[in-house]
Amino acid sequence: MMVILFGIMALLSVAYYIVCMLYAGIKSSFITFWLMMAVVFAIFAIIEHMKLKSAIFIIIYRIAKCMLALGLAVIIILSGMVVRYMNETPQEKLDYIIVLGAQVRGDRITKSLKQRLDSAYEYAIANNDTIIIVSGGKGPGENLTEAAAMKNYLEQRGIDSNRIIMEDKSTSTKENLDYSKAVMKSDSDSVGIVTNGFHVFRAIKIAKKCGFNNVSGIAAPTNRILWMNYVVRECFALVKEALVGNI
Repeated sequence: MMVILFGIMALLSVAYYIVCMLYAGIKSSFITFWLMMAVVFAIFAIIEHMKLKSAIFIIIYRIAKCMLALGLAVIIILSGMVVRYMNETPQEKLDYIIVLGAQVRGDRITKSLKQRLDSAYEYAIANNDTIIIVSGGKGPGENLTEAAAMKNYLEQRGIDSNRIIMEDKSTSTKENLDYSKAVMKSDSDSVGIVTNGFHVFRAIKIAKKCGFNNVSGIAAPTNRILWMNYVVRECFALVKEALVGNI
């Protein structure tokens, strides 16, 4: 029974890896994880089929199975927290919305960043007094800062430049929020964080640790094909943020 279960998990993992690779490219973020998991499940299936007799190998294998089960349990629990916030709806008439940056390829915004900006645009149109903070520095392969690319996009869609504040030094979610907070008038101002749905939970947790007193999420769409990849990647990101004290 366990041979079949591990075999199915290996096949599903490698199949999802292939789908992600064909859709987003072999260099797409985190998809190698699924290939690694396929190998792990395949090894477990082979070991189950071998029917180990050595007492010491049996003990080692049982420990490995417990570690695998614990790891999967943590991923499932954290995934539940991430998914819970994926459809977060914003309050009306917020003082600020902070649009978190994402990769810019040369001068061109990526699909994930466009989704965030379109959600910010829709909110800004419905709430005329809300100030927009676009947050993101310049990274490898980017001809301009993410903040500048975002500001350009929103202005092209008709948002008044006087409503847009650029924060163009940050290189991480923590810095996005720390530096954006510095340009706000008061810690008590209401803030909506605009990011893709899979990222909302982590962004809110970090924001609260940064001292935001009135913060909520504005969830932009998440790619359906890469949805699972993003959610599982977030689990690892949450563990990392907890270890460095950001949440």
